[in-house]
This record gives sequence, structure tokens and C-alpha cells, in this order.
Amino acid sequence: MGQWIQYSECECDLSTTQYARLQARLSKLINPDQNSICLFFICSCCQNKVERIGGAMHRDEEGFFV
Repeated sequence: MGQWIQYSECECDLSTTQYARLQARLSKLINPDQNSICLFFICSCCQNKVERIGGAMHRDEEGFFV
């Protein structure tokens, strides 16, 4: 089956610059010996293939800052 990996998940739609900033900030926040962050890229062709079961998808258009 599958393996539970994390406690939380965040979905972002970022430009290349925003992604680089986020990656740099996150790498400073974690202890790489004890923590990990997985980044999954979904190409524009595959975005409409994402399936969700249950709950309404919440979009915070104001942004999220780390």
C-alpha cells in the first residue's frame, strides 16, 4: 500500500523566483539530520489529473510566508 510520510502538506503555485526563495528559507529552518521536506512538481499537463477525495480545497489567495 502506501506509507505515511508527513504530518502536513502545503500546495503552492509559485514562480521560479518564489520557489527559489521558499526552498532557501525552508532549508534554513530544518535540521537535515532529523527532518526532511519533499517538493513535488506537477506539470501543467498533469494538474487536471490530480484527484482529491473529501473536503473542499482551500485556497488562500493572500499567500503563505515561512
